[in-house]
Amino acid sequence: MPSPFQTEQMTLAQLFDGSRIFSFPAFQRPYRWGVDEALTLLDDVASAVLRGDEGYFLGNLVMTPESGPNYLVIDGRQRLTTLFILICVLRDTETEMPRRRGLHRLIRDPANPELRKPGNWRLSFPTTERKFIEALIASPKREAVPNEDIRFISERLGAMLDVADAFREKLQAPVSQSGLPRIEDFTDFLLNQCEIIALVAASSTSGLRLFQVLNNRGLQLSEADLIKPDLLQPMKPAEQQEASRIWDNLEDQIGAENLDTLLRCYVFIYSGDWVSPGQAFTEQLKAIMMSRGANAFHFEELPRYGEAFANLHWGDIEFAEPSRNPNHLIAGLNFLGRTAGEWKEHLPVALEILVRYGDDPNKVFDMLSAVDRNFYTWFINETPESARRHVVFRMIMQMREGEDLFGAGGTLSAPQKELDKALQRLTQPFPKLSQRSALIRRVELAFCMRQGRPLPNALWQSSAEHIMPKTPRGGSQWWVDFTRREHRESLDLLGNGIPLPRELDKRVGNKDFTVKKAAYERAGVDRYLLSVRDVCQYSSWRPDDIRKRTQEIADLLASFWAPGQTVSAIEETTED
Repeated sequence: MPSPFQTEQMTLAQLFDGSRIFSFPAFQRPYRWGVDEALTLLDDVASAVLRGDEGYFLGNLVMTPESGPNYLVIDGRQRLTTLFILICVLRDTETEMPRRRGLHRLIRDPANPELRKPGNWRLSFPTTERKFIEALIASPKREAVPNEDIRFISERLGAMLDVADAFREKLQAPVSQSGLPRIEDFTDFLLNQCEIIALVAASSTSGLRLFQVLNNRGLQLSEADLIKPDLLQPMKPAEQQEASRIWDNLEDQIGAENLDTLLRCYVFIYSGDWVSPGQAFTEQLKAIMMSRGANAFHFEELPRYGEAFANLHWGDIEFAEPSRNPNHLIAGLNFLGRTAGEWKEHLPVALEILVRYGDDPNKVFDMLSAVDRNFYTWFINETPESARRHVVFRMIMQMREGEDLFGAGGTLSAPQKELDKALQRLTQPFPKLSQRSALIRRVELAFCMRQGRPLPNALWQSSAEHIMPKTPRGGSQWWVDFTRREHRESLDLLGNGIPLPRELDKRVGNKDFTVKKAAYERAGVDRYLLSVRDVCQYSSWRPDDIRKRTQEIADLLASFWAPGQTVSAIEETTED
């Protein structure tokens, strides 16, 4: 049986000799190489020149022939695009006109008016990107992009521009600084002694199969990259191109890692199967897409859920008034867990709320407030993840079926016993850093919401720190104001914690309260972190002060999670 693949070894000059025009299929991931990867390639080739190596292997290229000179690159886009950029930059740095023209012919066929044949770039780019690539990289006469067009430069185009700029900077630097060989030697070696192995597949199906085999064996592609070919395959070619643009736009909006997260959420929403980061979900997503239809998935649901996820990720959920800002609630939920992958069950239910009720800001806020309350109740009570995921999927099912989520049996109405248990727990120590850290940040968000203030950017860069330190210095004021027992009992109360920039805490970590307070005010932290401002109102920091602030914090959180109740009242009822 004949092989579905033909193998050909060729130099870079042969690859770009004009007999082939390369384009990329809809399922190929966009350009993602950064400056580090590109400069590593340049340095590796340069090292081979300096060592006097006979040649250098650039890697494999998988492609399928189309009509005439056109080839579809199934695998190898990153390296091929980077080499195209490198030849463009080498052309621009060349001072001898014959060599400059020769390099330009490698990347572009000149137009032939007699045969009415237009000029073609060796790589074919989408229409929306071509004018930028021509203006800023490919054309010998590079042009500036008008300011009004800069916003249309996508993340992948920006990566190409960064790579081109890095190549120019290194190649134009003096050899004594760059450590490169003479540019002429480098260029000749790159074109004539660097080789690739081209695997030419007889059909796109064979090429796709090889693409998936290669990338499942260790190349670092995201799950979305690997699954996209299968999802696009049932569609017509024109629909594939349009759907591919939707994928690319989504990736530009939220990034590759978040695109994987979005797809995992989508799988959970429609199947109840929780897929942890790093786990494959190809089969589940394919089954869901086929049941809903490839066109419906790509042209209706992917854009709708993608927009909702972007709003969640960037904090762009609409709100009716500053004190009812749901973006604060999402920020608080994102602080849950010991690692970035834990306690993320709020994402699919929040997505479903935005998709279904996004045009009603007040309803969105009320529902996300209930999600916030339920998740923090579970977090404080240490509810197992299996129980959480069961309830969250029921929330989504109840929304889909039009049930009242706040009524009897509704999944957004927290069981009173569990809520009371969590609220009472707020006045007790939290020795676990993950719990204490999330709650201290949630307190900051509660202060912001109560005053209708935006989320402080500093909160993301802060850590949860003790005011009375864990290890006070001997002879300090702390050991005057606290007995050993009081220190032990007060240390991990919420009232003794604030979000604080790490560097500031390192400077004043175990100093006395008056010194700490002065340092907070001198650094201006009290102006943008309301929790710090709250602490700076105290003239001293003794056991009674910590207990008083802990009770105030507990009542503040209770005002969000159980309006009309105070923790002290709940504790009295429990005692009765």
